[in-house]
Amino acid sequence: MKPDQTPTDRVQLRHTIVLLAVGGVGLWLIWYFWAEIRNFTQDLAALQLFADQLGWWGPPALIALNILQMVVAPIPGYAVYLVAGLLYGFLWGGIWSSIGLLAGSMLSMWLARHFGRPLVIHIIGPKQLEHWEHLIHSDSTLVWGVILLSPVGDMPYYLAGLSHVRFRKIALLSVITRVPQAFVTTALGAGAFHLQWWQLAVLTALLVTPLVLFTYYREVITCWLRERTLSVDCYHPDGPGTTPI
Repeated sequence: MKPDQTPTDRVQLRHTIVLLAVGGVGLWLIWYFWAEIRNFTQDLAALQLFADQLGWWGPPALIALNILQMVVAPIPGYAVYLVAGLLYGFLWGGIWSSIGLLAGSMLSMWLARHFGRPLVIHIIGPKQLEHWEHLIHSDSTLVWGVILLSPVGDMPYYLAGLSHVRFRKIALLSVITRVPQAFVTTALGAGAFHLQWWQLAVLTALLVTPLVLFTYYREVITCWLRERTLSVDCYHPDGPGTTPI
């Protein structure tokens, strides 16, 4: 260990080692149990039969489910995207997932803008709102793009509803940041029947990488967002021209 390393550097180093170890173990487990995983996915034929029985009602039901999970429980909809990929393949699964994502995001934003802070507190919790509330002071495209790209669930849409940022800006940023994630996840779901283990591992890495980067650089990202939205230097909050956080 270098003598000039700070406690924060050592903590980040440990986090990196742990994340790399977990990732390595995950890839090994995918390889080792690949045959069992493939056999398990074959049992999902019953789910496919159910979707076929729904007929034209299948895609609207999937879109409604995606909207529901965003509005009622603002968490990442990866499970819904996986099911969409399993049932409708990469292309149409991605399309239906993206429609549900955009509709749910705009509805969440509208509800927050219409009903205000009490609703947002009820849905995402007072601690989450307090931690990220500084975002509502900004309409910066870069700020909202970074937070939408981060793996923080659907919480940004409720914060956007409390801000003055326009709906079309958030919708466009969602197309750039969240829609590709939805397509990657549906590709995972669709590929469970066709792809090799290493191809699924690559797709999984594409989803996990943002989470790893956000975990490792969480403090830096949070500090940068505060500087952009509150015009403070969070590393030197009492410096000239700044106010304490």
